[in-house]
Amino acid sequence: MTEYSTSSVARTRFPDWQRDPSGSWSRTWHLTLDSQCADVGRVFDFSDEAQSVAVRVESAMTVTMRTSTTADPISDELFYFAAYRALRAVHEQVGSIATIEGLPRTAYQPFRDSGHE
Repeated sequence: MTEYSTSSVARTRFPDWQRDPSGSWSRTWHLTLDSQCADVGRVFDFSDEAQSVAVRVESAMTVTMRTSTTADPISDELFYFAAYRALRAVHEQVGSIATIEGLPRTAYQPFRDSGHE
């Protein structure tokens, strides 16, 4: 049997979901990049079948990612997996993520021991 210890647990932060008057749910992620991005002000659309995703390059090294959905946001698909797909898209298409919600990107599942840098 495999033994586990609390030292192997990575603590993460997920933004709270907010409900808007139309009944949709949204949350806003705050990211920093490893290096400067020349696309300041640009908005990227990484929406998929699970959620709408708008990523805005706020400054050369900061990005906000707003996700929204009309589905139950507490489902594993939306709470984790769709978020992880969106974070991976930012990392690969906007710029290498340094931090997510103030924590090193390696605290989050898609960047743990993945071999992707």
